[in-house]
Amino acid sequence: MIVKIQDGTQRAAQEMESAVLRVNDGVHLARRAGDSVTGIREGAEQATLAVDEISNAIKEQVLAVKEIATRVESIAQGSETNSASAAQTAASARQMESLAHLLHVLTTRFRIA
Repeated sequence: MIVKIQDGTQRAAQEMESAVLRVNDGVHLARRAGDSVTGIREGAEQATLAVDEISNAIKEQVLAVKEIATRVESIAQGSETNSASAAQTAASARQMESLAHLLHVLTTRFRIA
């Protein structure tokens, strides 16, 4: 009878030791899982920061593109003005040439004696 009690007690102690080992393994796995979750959270925070930086860079690029478009439009308007002025200058030059030719024709009629 005492032997049975001792055997039962010994088996109970072994089962408790086995349970303690399994609990320790569970605690270790829970810690690893917690560390993994922490790593994922930190990675998500870094990704969020990177996305924010990209968003800000895109906003700056949009502003720069708008400014470039405005300047290109201004240059195009200046070119149109210059083209119109050049056409007007060419027309004036043709008119002056015509007047000069007429003046030459008129002056050839006169002779100085």
